[in-house]
Amino acid sequence: MNKKKLISSEKDEELRKRFKKTKLKDKIYKIIGILTLIISVFMFYKGNGFAGSILLLVGLIGCLLASLLNKSHFKNALSVDLIPGAFKSIFDNFDYRPKGCIDKDIISSTDMGFPFSTGTIDIVKGDDFVKGSYHGVEFEACNVDLQRRDTSDTAEYNDDSLFIGQWIVCDFKKRLSADVILSKNKKNVRIRNGNIETDNDEFNEYYSVYSDNAEEVLHLLTPHMMKFIVSMDKNAWGDTYFHFLKNGKVHVAIESNRDLFELDKIAHQDYDRLTEQIKEEVRYIAFLINKLKHSLFN
Repeated sequence: MNKKKLISSEKDEELRKRFKKTKLKDKIYKIIGILTLIISVFMFYKGNGFAGSILLLVGLIGCLLASLLNKSHFKNALSVDLIPGAFKSIFDNFDYRPKGCIDKDIISSTDMGFPFSTGTIDIVKGDDFVKGSYHGVEFEACNVDLQRRDTSDTAEYNDDSLFIGQWIVCDFKKRLSADVILSKNKKNVRIRNGNIETDNDEFNEYYSVYSDNAEEVLHLLTPHMMKFIVSMDKNAWGDTYFHFLKNGKVHVAIESNRDLFELDKIAHQDYDRLTEQIKEEVRYIAFLINKLKHSLFN
């Protein structure tokens, strides 16, 4: 798949040129910001503190906003051509919405065994939503930022992020007799009572298992399934949490502490590495769906 073109040669060359311009502008804004800082310090030294403060405030904020807008414009270009091309090269069908999100009520109400209660989630933010199917499995995925709003009288207004990462919902249409939650252990500390131990010591180190039906847990967590889940967690972008629903859907939350398809540290990236990164992130979603499917039905 690495050799398969995601977009036409003309579009690829156009994006490559835009990337170079975006990278150049980003460097220019940083240089302007540094010069603004130096001039402001010099003005403070000469006794003109008020003018120096204004210059520093306006200059740095202006450079920051210009840099963010610069990257946003290029991200929009990626969202039109390159990212959809990556999905199209793998998935049977898809609907990609850069500003979309999985149903926020579903996300906030689904118990993933997080080290915080779902009741503490006040705000759900999401983007880079994709909905489609892969080898007969329907799925939805997006970036998420789960936040808690601090409304105490003594605290300043603030939204604290509880979880940043990816949320994936797969519909395998394989009904279970009970829900099963796999909660990633944090330094081997159980976050709640009622954990169901398996006979796999390595798996028990990684996960706490919760369900109303211990027999369903034994049926679901075969040696092959437990091996896959531990392996996937080791190779994931961060800690992974699972909720197998009775209706056949599986929720997967990956605490990567980053967004997919983002232009992080653009000054140190090149265009080819960026496109490969996007393909790798899309491939991972397909890998997860495929492995879960084989583990559930084998």
